[in-house]
Amino acid sequence: MRLRTTHARRLGWGSTVVKLAMAHRTLTVLLAAIITMELVRGVEEIALLPLFLTEVHGEGTGLAGLTITAYLAADVAVRAPAGWLADRFGRKRMLLLGLALSLIPLPFMLRARHTGVLLLLNAVLGVGAGTAWPAVYAAVADTYGAGRRGLIMGILNTAMLGGLASGPIVGNVLVDRLGFTATFVVCMGLMAGAIVLVAALMQETRGERTWAHSWEATWRGIGLLWRGELLVLALIAVAMTLGMTTILPVLNLFGLHVLGLTLTELALLMLVPAGVAAVALVVLGHAADRYGRKPLLVVGMAAMAVPFLLSPISTNPLVVMAGATVAGLGYAAAVPAWSALLMDRVTAQSDHHGLLFGGVSSVQGLGLTLGPTLGGVLWQYVGPYAPLIAVGTIFAAGCILATFTRDTITVSPRQ
Repeated sequence: MRLRTTHARRLGWGSTVVKLAMAHRTLTVLLAAIITMELVRGVEEIALLPLFLTEVHGEGTGLAGLTITAYLAADVAVRAPAGWLADRFGRKRMLLLGLALSLIPLPFMLRARHTGVLLLLNAVLGVGAGTAWPAVYAAVADTYGAGRRGLIMGILNTAMLGGLASGPIVGNVLVDRLGFTATFVVCMGLMAGAIVLVAALMQETRGERTWAHSWEATWRGIGLLWRGELLVLALIAVAMTLGMTTILPVLNLFGLHVLGLTLTELALLMLVPAGVAAVALVVLGHAADRYGRKPLLVVGMAAMAVPFLLSPISTNPLVVMAGATVAGLGYAAAVPAWSALLMDRVTAQSDHHGLLFGGVSSVQGLGLTLGPTLGGVLWQYVGPYAPLIAVGTIFAAGCILATFTRDTITVSPRQ
């Protein structure tokens, strides 16, 4: 009898999960596509290509860094036009195009003989990512009302970070165990599976009658990017990405030379902050729906700033871990709140959801491209604490900017 009850419960849970997935079919498909896309990105850009360039093509590590720059530059450059195309031709078509552009270069990269061709193909992969993301954001804005956007963006960001963080680990294992060719083939298979899933199951979220065709309306949409709260939100996004990427190139150096840790010890130290942030993204995203976007955004940016500004106080690893956990919680509070606030503003001001999301993403990309250089220069010419103080100052500026936003929701609507 107990076995039958347990089996029934398992079937019940399974049925519940299936029903939930089908009730939110578009979100389920988007999550699967995001996880796959970011996993493959982590494999390719962090684990696979640097080794492929140095060991197979015999290039230096500087060129390996240039491939990532080519990817990011292409990603950022196409986001605004890709968003406009998502308004004109539909979200599903542009997401499929982005996924296809993330697949097509891979077999050619495997057989490329010239490094310049490899760089160009990697830039095409960046175009694929830049084409897909505005369509994803616009599809979410089309599908979910203001009362759920914080939660949904928390879930999407958790999926994105989970996929991207898993990529280097999976990539290292694949390259080590199977070799370069097999790793490329696995990436191709994953992207092909994502394309089939989106083509078969995703529903278009924007009716054909509402697709944007007016150039006059398009220019009005572009004008919205440079004034009012959309500009403030774009500047906050720059602060977030600039701060986060400034610390990236010096993180290992700080752990080795200032904290006196090994790379393994540093990785273990970062596990708790990363895990807490991943869980908190969903919880605090839901809180942004219940209690308002602005409080979570302001508090989150402040929580990101304070640990970095206080970093010279102690080099005790436990204190550093506690500070990193506070910063991680701040990130988990700020990012879903900012994303939901942006969606609320975009949907209230214009039908050009894709264009505006793509435009803000392009501005946001300035932080991605400038941050690593800033961190490296500050470390080399000023000192080991200079990048951390700079990051804290940048986040503090974002916190001040956040106080100038107006909230779009103050209570938890039952909708």
